[in-house]
Amino acid sequence: MPERIVLKNVRLSYPHLFKPEKFDDQQDPKYGCVLLISKEDPQIKAIKETIFKAGTEKFGSKIQPGKWPSNLHYPLKDGDDKADTNPEQAGCYVISCSSKTKPVLLDRAKRALTEEDDKLYPGAYVNASCAIAAFDAGMKKGVSIFLNGVQFFADGERLAGHDATADFEQLDEDDFSSYDV
Repeated sequence: MPERIVLKNVRLSYPHLFKPEKFDDQQDPKYGCVLLISKEDPQIKAIKETIFKAGTEKFGSKIQPGKWPSNLHYPLKDGDDKADTNPEQAGCYVISCSSKTKPVLLDRAKRALTEEDDKLYPGAYVNASCAIAAFDAGMKKGVSIFLNGVQFFADGERLAGHDATADFEQLDEDDFSSYDV
């Protein structure tokens, strides 16, 4: 049975929260995101304990404390391993989580968010409700983290792209007079 965990004040990356994405022809479309959590964050201990609990319940003695079998998927990745191409991951653990159903998306007052609200962007800080569960799908086995919901917590520096609004100036009707439109 999946165990729910709520991660507080974690950084959002690669959000696909409003429309499901299909990353290859073999997959069903899914909602999802990547969560970045500082390696110093006290929540890491609870995440690791919940992952190990799910793993031992499903795979028994194959899971040893502090040692995860290489043939089983482990959902908590070391961000330093990819920091050269993804510098925002340095000093963090990285969690990829997804869901086939749309997650609950809320603002701080627990009101539903829309894509137009532009609050759940790469770099925003969020609270995330997740379910940690073991799986055995034939050749693929391990523990995954599923996404139940995301709540906006605080603004952060955008990780990808930038707001181009400042690149433009306001145009008046006179600005069009010399053009055939």
